[in-house]
Parts: sequence; structure tokens; C-alpha cells
Amino acid sequence: MEKKLLIKSKELQDSQDKCHKMEQEMTRLHRRVSEVEAVLSQKEVELKASETQRSLLEQDLATYITECSSLKRSLEQARMEVSQEDDKALQLLHDIREQSRKLQEIKEQEYQAQVEEMRLMMNQLEEDLVSARRRSDLYESELRESRLAAEEFKRKATECQHKLLKAKDQGKPEVGEYAKLEKINAEQQLKIQELQEKLEKAVKASTEATELLQNIRQAKERAERELEKLQNREDSSEGIRKKLVEAEERRHSLENKVKRLETMERRENRLKDDIQTKSQQIQQMADKILELEEKHREAQVSAQHLEVHLKQKEQHYEEKIKVLDNQIKKDLADKETLENMMQRHEEEAHEKGKILSEQKAMINAMDSKIRSLEQRIVELSEANKLAANSSLFTQRNMKAQEEMISELSVPSKLHTSLPAEDDSVHTQSSAVLPHETVTFQMSLSLGLDLRPGSLRKQPQLNSSSSARVGKSLGAVRLPLGLRTLLLEYEIPGNWYRTNLEALQLAS
Repeated sequence: MEKKLLIKSKELQDSQDKCHKMEQEMTRLHRRVSEVEAVLSQKEVELKASETQRSLLEQDLATYITECSSLKRSLEQARMEVSQEDDKALQLLHDIREQSRKLQEIKEQEYQAQVEEMRLMMNQLEEDLVSARRRSDLYESELRESRLAAEEFKRKATECQHKLLKAKDQGKPEVGEYAKLEKINAEQQLKIQELQEKLEKAVKASTEATELLQNIRQAKERAERELEKLQNREDSSEGIRKKLVEAEERRHSLENKVKRLETMERRENRLKDDIQTKSQQIQQMADKILELEEKHREAQVSAQHLEVHLKQKEQHYEEKIKVLDNQIKKDLADKETLENMMQRHEEEAHEKGKILSEQKAMINAMDSKIRSLEQRIVELSEANKLAANSSLFTQRNMKAQEEMISELSVPSKLHTSLPAEDDSVHTQSSAVLPHETVTFQMSLSLGLDLRPGSLRKQPQLNSSSSARVGKSLGAVRLPLGLRTLLLEYEIPGNWYRTNLEALQLAS
């Protein structure tokens, strides 16, 4: 009996070790659950970080898109400004060409007017020369006539003097005639004086006419030379100015034209200055246009680089977003699996905790039953000593002891088939087990101590214990002396009535 009790204590120790192992497994499971929770929290933190990074990347993408749109707008504006500057420059060139054409037309018109005026002046001079020649011819004819008349008067005077001398020679009678002749001579002298005066006047007029003719010839020669010079120097503006100055000295009528030419020159100078300023402005505008074209090309190149960079960044960000989405999906799947694992582990831990609590209660009940059985054995041994004289009592006690000993032996297969280790039921053969095995099996399955005297104060089995009896003893056939053993062990009636159905199911 002591050996069997030692075996039972070892088995109890093994069951306690198994319970301790299960507690360690529970702690390991709790630790694993905490690790899974930590991993899950870390995954959530990484998910939040990835979401923040994704939002930042989306913000950067939006900023890059806005920068691209602003750069495109600035490029369009620069293109419009360049086109406007080109239009202005073309309009300015057109205006300058128009003004230069108008100035050239004005110059040509003025030059033609000056040439016409010079031609008119030459015609007038030629007409004056012809009229002067006619007057000189008239004066020459009058001078010849006056010279002829003077010579005739001289001849007549000489003739009269000869006649007077002849008359003096002839005598005094001819004194009257001589007086008459003197009177005639005086009259002739007066006429001669008058003719001389007229001759002097004619000479003076002829000299004046000759001088005028010479002057007219010189003027004609000068006009011809000037005309030749004008014809030879039509393209020379300085010669035109000199000719205009000489014409101003000769003709006061050309002053207005000269003034007009001066105003035209001033206007021409102003136009030249305007043309120079416009040309400078055009040059500046051309420089600005070149600078703007350079800037435009640089902006286009930078915009192309920026577009390429943006496309690369967009691709990079899209790849990152795809990777993050895949990672998020993977993290969500891991999270779901971890949550399922946590839920399953929690359920397993809860079930194992229930099983451990039940096993602890069973172990405590078994300890109390073993102590009560030991006490009952001691009492039975004392009772056997006292009732040694009664053979029938002795035989019955011996039979009960044998049945109890046969029932106390528990096989290892039934112990390993407990629900704490595995829920599977190892089926046994239909052969009848020994009496101790059945007794110990009943002790373990019913949660009772079947040792002598230990069942006086046993609690009633609950529904889970009853179900466990049916589950663990489904493959065990109870011996015929089970009812006698239960009666002999003084199992209370209420417990027997309560668990009779489970015992029947087990048998």
C-alpha cells in the first residue's frame, strides 16, 4: 500500500509538474501575446509614420505641381512680353522707315523746287540779258547816228568858216551877210554844243550800256558757271548750301526759302536725332529681346529639367506610395493575423486557465481524497484487527480491500488522456480493468477521494465534472462490485443520486 501511495504521490508530483509546465506555457503565451502586442503597436507606429510620410510626399507633390504651374504661367507671361516687345520693335522700325521715306520725299521735293527756282532764275537772267543786249544795240545805233551828225556839223562849221574867210576877203558888203553868218554860226555853235552834250550823254549811256553789258555777260558767265556747278554737284549738300548762300546775297527773294531750308535742316537734324535715339532704342530693345530670349531659353531648359526632375520624383514618390501601400496592406494583413492569433491565444489561454483551475481543484480534491483514503485504510486495518474472529466479516473486508486496491491502480494511459494535456480520448479495449485502476480512475474522473473514510464529506459533482466522467470513462467498463464499493466507502446518498446517471453513462 505504501508503494502504491508513493506511486500515487509521484503521479501527483508529475501532474503538478505538468501543471507547472502549463503555467510556464501560459506565461510564455502571455509573453508572446505581449510581444505580439508590442509588434502590433510598432506596426501601428510604422503605419502612422508611413501615413505621415505619405501625406508629406503628397504635400511635396502638390507644391511641386503648383511650382510647375507657376513656372509655366511665368514662361507664358515672358513669351507674351517678348512677343509684345517684338511687335513694338517692328512697329518702331516701320515708323522709322516711314519717317525716313517721308523725309526723303520732302528732301527730293525741296531739291526739285530749288532746281525749278534756279531754272526760273536762269531763264529770268537770260531774258534780262537779251533785253540788255537789245538796249545796248539801240544805244550803239543812236551813238553812231550822233557821231555821224556831229561829223556833219563839224564839216558844215568848217565850210562856214571857209566861207566867212572868203567873205572877209571879198569885202565889206558882205558884212551883213557875215553878221548873218555869225548868227548862224552862233546858232550852229549852240546846236553843236547841244549835240556835244547829247553826244557826251550818249557816250555816257553807251559806256553805261557797255558796262551793263559787261556786267550782264559776267553775270551770265557766273550763272552759267553756277549752273554747271549745280549740274556737276547736285549730290553735294554743301555746294547746295553755298549756292543758296550766294543766291541769298544776290537775291533777297530767296531768304524765305533759305529760312524754310534751315527749318527743314533743323527738322532733319531733329529727325536724325530721333532716328539715332530710335535706333538706340531699337538696339536696346534688340539687346533686351536677346536677353529675354536667353532668359526664355534658360527658363525653358530649367523648366525641362524641372519637369524631368518632377517626373522622376513623381515616379519615385509613386513607387514609394506603392511600396507603402503594399507595406500597409501587408501590415494590415499581419495585424489581422496577429489579432486573430491574439484572439486565438487568448481563447486558448482562457481555456487552459479554466483547465488549470479545474486541474488545481482536482489536484486539491485528490490530495484530500488520498488523505481520507489513508485514514480509511488505517481505520479498516484497525477494524480488521478487531474483527479478526469473524471469518465472514474478514472475508468481506478482504474482498473489499482487494477491490479497493485493484481500483487504486491507475494506468498511465488514462492519466495522459486528461483534458489538461489533450482533448482526444484514447480508447481502451473492452476488457475489464483491475479493481484499483477503476477505483483511481473514478477518483480522478469524479473528483472524489475513494479511500476509506474520505467520502463522508464529499461535495456534490457539478455538471462539468459529470460530463468529464462520461468523457473520460466512456471506454471503461465498471466492475460488478462498484455499487458495493460505493456503499462500503459510505458515499452519501445525495452524491450517489446526483452522479448515478454519470456512473451509468461511464459503465
